[in-house]
Amino acid sequence: MLLNVFKTAAPAAAANSGFDLQSLLFPLLLVFLVYMMWNGGRKRKRAAAELKSSLGVGAHIILVSGITGTIVSLDDSIAVIETTPGTLLRVVIGAIRGIDTTLEQPEIVEPIQDAAKPSKTSKK
Repeated sequence: MLLNVFKTAAPAAAANSGFDLQSLLFPLLLVFLVYMMWNGGRKRKRAAAELKSSLGVGAHIILVSGITGTIVSLDDSIAVIETTPGTLLRVVIGAIRGIDTTLEQPEIVEPIQDAAKPSKTSKK
């Protein structure tokens, strides 16, 4: 309806030039959608980088599955967490949803290499 108002208000000379508002609307909409996709991806990457930099040995975390625990060992791609005393889980860094804010966070120390790696059990 609004487009029809612009078409009727345009002088006859402008109508003959081949320009109308609808021909401008589609490219603008396309540019807007591309910008929103690019900006959203950038925000997700920034949030993931902030989370990874805030992780350290001793941090209380929540996994994507809802499991909570404390980081015992941290590698570039693997974290070993202790869910209950004596229970260790080896998870990929991507499975960490975030820092558990319901618990008081200890001071984060540097990762200790090869500490508290879970033992491999063989199935018979």
